[in-house]
Parts: sequence; structure tokens; C-alpha cells
Amino acid sequence: VYLIEQLEKCQNPSRAVLTTYPPGYYLPNNIPEETRATILTPWKFDRKNILRQKGRVLERCIETKLSKSTGNDNIPCMLYAGGFNFSMSKILSICPYEELHHLFFGEEISMAVRLYTHGFDLYAPPQSVCYHLWSRNHRPIFQTDIGESSADDCNNEKYENLAVISRDRVFQQLLGNVDGFGTIR
Repeated sequence: VYLIEQLEKCQNPSRAVLTTYPPGYYLPNNIPEETRATILTPWKFDRKNILRQKGRVLERCIETKLSKSTGNDNIPCMLYAGGFNFSMSKILSICPYEELHHLFFGEEISMAVRLYTHGFDLYAPPQSVCYHLWSRNHRPIFQTDIGESSADDCNNEKYENLAVISRDRVFQQLLGNVDGFGTIR
């Protein structure tokens, strides 16, 4: 109910997405009492030139001109989190996920840019609503299944070639050379 209420506070709820990286927790159920908002920020470019992002916990709740005039206390942001996003379901028909095979880093920036050009506004909720187990030590991940030693290293030529094609598609999108962008902005 909280997320629906937060979405309805947005100027255009049908073109709004609540998204962020949630605070982490640790096994076995060590869940923090942290409820401050987290906002996505650019972090660095990795060795394959993909923009990486991080979630930053805000020290305190911020008040913006938008929140003062509209009551919308969601925090405007420009980045998208694949692991937590909340919006109306029609987003999937307007801006579906790309088929970016074997690409773990790159799909979020692709989605953020495509959502923006389709007229969607991204917001971080003003408080944390879920938690994420960031450690991958307890489970296999798809890179492990295909013989990679980490998310950035690939020892399997077939899968690395697919990842290269997917990364190239993201780069071409960002240059405006392929379809997928909207025309609203």
C-alpha cells in the first residue's frame, strides 16, 4: 500500500518509477533497522567501460521544491535499479527489457536512458521498503554457471561473445545509433 501511495504522489503516476538499491542485510536474517532513503549515484566506469552505480543512504530526509509544492516526497533521480523498481505494469509494454544476453552490468543504464526518453520520471522512495542480500557467497550466480571467475571476467568464449554483443548494443544505444529510445525527450 505504501508504494502505491508513493507512486500516486508523483506528478504523473503512470509515467513514474520508484527505484533504488535497498540497504543490505546479512545471513542468517541479520536485518538492519535502517529505514533512511537510499538514492542511486554514479560510481565509476568498470574496465569494460560500463557505468557502475551505487546506492547511498541519505543522512536525512530531503525536502525539494517539488515536495513543498506537490506533497511528493519521493526523491528525483536519474538512475534505475534492476533489483528494485515499482511502477504501473504498462511500463513493460512501453519500454520492455532488452535482450542483453549474459550482461550483468549495463542493463540498468540502458533501462534508465530508455525510460527517460519514453517520458518516465525516476524517483527513490523517501524511506527504505525492503532489504537486499548483497553477498553472493551463499549461492551460485550465472557467471559461475558459465565458468566465469567473477562478474567481470569470463573464461567461456561463447558466453563472452554474447556479452560483448550485448555491451555493444548498450554503447550503441547511448550513442543513439539503435532503436529502443523514445521520442518524448
